[in-house]
Amino acid sequence: GGKAYAFFIKEDGSLWAAGTSESGVQGTGDGMDHKELVRVGTDNDWADVTASHFWGYSAIGLKTDGTIWGWGQNNSGQLGLGNATSQSSPVQIGTANDWVYVKAIDNRTYAIKADGTLWATGDNYSNLLGFNQSDEELVSLYYEFTKVTTVPDGVLSVSGCENTTTIAIGKDGVITEIYAIGSNSDGALGDGNGKLLTATSSSDEMPFSAKPVKPLLPEGATYSMLASGQSYSFVLTTDGKFYAWGRNKGGQLGDGSELEQLQTSYQKKPIEIACPGGATPGGGDEDVVTVPSDDIPSDLKKA
Repeated sequence: GGKAYAFFIKEDGSLWAAGTSESGVQGTGDGMDHKELVRVGTDNDWADVTASHFWGYSAIGLKTDGTIWGWGQNNSGQLGLGNATSQSSPVQIGTANDWVYVKAIDNRTYAIKADGTLWATGDNYSNLLGFNQSDEELVSLYYEFTKVTTVPDGVLSVSGCENTTTIAIGKDGVITEIYAIGSNSDGALGDGNGKLLTATSSSDEMPFSAKPVKPLLPEGATYSMLASGQSYSFVLTTDGKFYAWGRNKGGQLGDGSELEQLQTSYQKKPIEIACPGGATPGGGDEDVVTVPSDDIPSDLKKA
């Protein structure tokens, strides 16, 4: 889903949409908002759809034949079609058929090929596409998918927000390396060099890295998931541990910070988050707490 719009894929591979038709983002081609699900085209080979859920109105779809298709807003080239023309229905992006993953973030888009190479297009004003360009050589807008060579091959997934990009590297679904790019406000990069963003500070004062850096995660750990929100990230280790870093002004890290501390709460580097009740996959009886029914108060607050 995105900003007032959403997509659904049925078991038969058909694609459906609902919500706003801003910039043609529904892909239905009729220019109308829909309060009920409407089918997008007639194809039955959709595998995945990603939407620019923070600010933009763009969508990229991956089909089972390895092709990718774009529709919606295309002002900074985020559809990778070689132009800045918005599309009201899905249009194939290039001719390649070896794509395995797509991710839209704001007005930029990332895609991964079967060989593990990372490609990006769209808004690059802040170097967030990952090309690590100097001020003199900075290309602010890309209109076609271009290979990112600043991180190793073997890219599994991409996450991030308007100010940062996080990249997971690994093999066979197991993440072995993580990189972060962009603003380090509230510790978003997790490398220990972050700075608290306050109401009186400017984003221009925040540390920034156009070069991919590694969050200070435990040496030798492997991960099954990476997910990022607005200047914060989570990873889940393959043995069931949970680490988080970055902004915590809403308590989103789940680290137990007191309410009165939240306006200044952030983590410069990853910390392990305690998971109540035991979170180890396949955990045994040690994760089970038995309480006699007579000892449970009828008042839920007391319980």
